[in-house]
Amino acid sequence: VLAVRRRHDVPLLAVTVVPLPMTILGYSLWIGSFDEYYYLPQMTAVVLTVLLAIDSGAGRYSRHIGVAALVLAAAILPARVQQSRTIHRMDGYDWLVSGSRQILQRGASIREIRADFLPFDGHSEYLFTLLGGRIDPEGDWTAHITAGGRVSYEPVAKPIRAR
Repeated sequence: VLAVRRRHDVPLLAVTVVPLPMTILGYSLWIGSFDEYYYLPQMTAVVLTVLLAIDSGAGRYSRHIGVAALVLAAAILPARVQQSRTIHRMDGYDWLVSGSRQILQRGASIREIRADFLPFDGHSEYLFTLLGGRIDPEGDWTAHITAGGRVSYEPVAKPIRAR
């Protein structure tokens, strides 16, 4: 509706309608990991497109529709605030924090930290370094953090050097 009614307003279409198919095209070709927050930059374009399309097609009822949209948004807001407390939370974050703290307390020379419960692109060593730990490329141990936050250690096999 917006593309047809405002077809001569190129700058408006460039910030409302055009980003939406580009986003669909871009994410259909994306082969990396996916998170919901990747769509956040597009929310302005979506909201403007929907509201301007409603305004374009509403005619003399646009004021009533605007008031109804405002009332609906106010009614939905408490549920959205409640949902925001749980959305975008990484599963296992507490296990990773607990395990990283245990590794720090032990003080061992850690070469690598593995956490099998993380997604394939998860960075298991990030929290450890954020808490003050240091990953040593020549370290003696590989730490494994399990899904319950327990830590086990595996010695790193040192290569035998010829004399």
